[in-house]
Amino acid sequence: MANHQVGPVTLTIPEVVTEDGVTMYLVQVEVGEVAYQVNHRYSEFEVMHYKLVEEGVEKDLLPPKKLIGNKDPAFIMKRRRDLENYLQTVYHFLEKNLPSALAEFLKFPVYDIHYVLQDLASECHEGDLRNESITEDETDDGSSSSASSWTPLQMFSISERLKSPCPPLNTEDKRYDFTNVADACCRLAKLTITGSTEKLGSSELVPNELKFDFLAFKSLTELCLDNLDISPAKILSLGILRNTLVTLSARNCSLGSISMLLLCDTIHTKDDIPTLVTSGHSWSSLLKLDLSHNNLEFIDSSLRLAPNLTDLILSSNSISQITNLTGLPHLRNIDLSNNKIKGIDELHTKIGQISSLNLSQNKIRTLYGLSKLYSVTNLDVSHNKLRTLADVSTVTSLPCIERVTLSPNKVNNEVDYRLKVLEGYGGRCGEVVLDSITTTQPEMDKVSVLMALSVAREGKHPTSLFGNLPGNHHL
Repeated sequence: MANHQVGPVTLTIPEVVTEDGVTMYLVQVEVGEVAYQVNHRYSEFEVMHYKLVEEGVEKDLLPPKKLIGNKDPAFIMKRRRDLENYLQTVYHFLEKNLPSALAEFLKFPVYDIHYVLQDLASECHEGDLRNESITEDETDDGSSSSASSWTPLQMFSISERLKSPCPPLNTEDKRYDFTNVADACCRLAKLTITGSTEKLGSSELVPNELKFDFLAFKSLTELCLDNLDISPAKILSLGILRNTLVTLSARNCSLGSISMLLLCDTIHTKDDIPTLVTSGHSWSSLLKLDLSHNNLEFIDSSLRLAPNLTDLILSSNSISQITNLTGLPHLRNIDLSNNKIKGIDELHTKIGQISSLNLSQNKIRTLYGLSKLYSVTNLDVSHNKLRTLADVSTVTSLPCIERVTLSPNKVNNEVDYRLKVLEGYGGRCGEVVLDSITTTQPEMDKVSVLMALSVAREGKHPTSLFGNLPGNHHL
């Protein structure tokens, strides 16, 4: 990011381009190591100049307009040199207190940390004014419950500004006071940071290559990192949020392991994880962890650093086995959809007493391994390789199941698939939502008939159906 207060600032006009009869002067701006280009017509120089005259710039300093012959190449080259001298002169004259007209002309609000912070300070100031009349936007501890969405540019600017105290650019307007930002950072409870790998404008700056830290954030409870490089080389001091974060998301961040996030401030290898798990790096307040859309191939034991976790989202990764979830006694909801899981043998020994399990879009061929998941109420195994009723029959023996999604799978092509699955639930079929469809009364009637026929085939006494038929049916 550029910092015009440190500089040096170099302004040149190396080139002129004429397209469709319009002449554009290509202004090259260099601030320290940051370089970018802004394109302006002569008329835009005029508009800026009229504003700068009010700041003390001489009225005749701008090269004059020419109505006849203004397309002549020789004239355009002379005007290019004159405009270049003009820009250098007015910048040198006003650099100690840049007018907004000149700063905007040079696109400082896009590239310069101080102007990025001015815009952010204005947003924070307006947010504070709104919250003055909405007291419920603040929690009991004084933190703001409203959510903010920032970029790596803004985070970098905050981090750099806190490292290098400097006088404010605008001392008269409180909207642009950096204390608005500092105060917001201290009070903010929910924050989303969305990165980008594309270059910023015409510069070589890539937002995801900027470093930033979380030292100013004292009250964060929810943090969402999206499309970022979250390596310790780019994001510093994330670990200071261990005791406050309740929800943590890192999506589309190319994470290769869970430990890259939970052990973010500790250099480690895979073999170090078991030792580090017991060495005081606990995310004690963390209840929900979302690591979807990454490059995870396995579940490592660093998850135990979040012992109070209730919700775990690992969808859209490359996980092939379910491991290292037994040390999470409070875990209730797991999303492992869109992975590469094939085997789920004796799953009850690997995931504990969960309520909701999403295994959709995997490569599972049988649900036999779910037979002892007695606490599950919501199960999604759609988009797998389940072919026959025998492959899915296990789910009908789960005593607490309320919702089960089997479709689409090839088993759906079985004759009377839905009725036969509901028959497996017996008297409970009316309580089960199969494939997002509530069981209807006609379906319960048909299940009752199927159950009666089954009893007859097995030679059992009809009284064995007493109390076991769905709904209010009785013999």
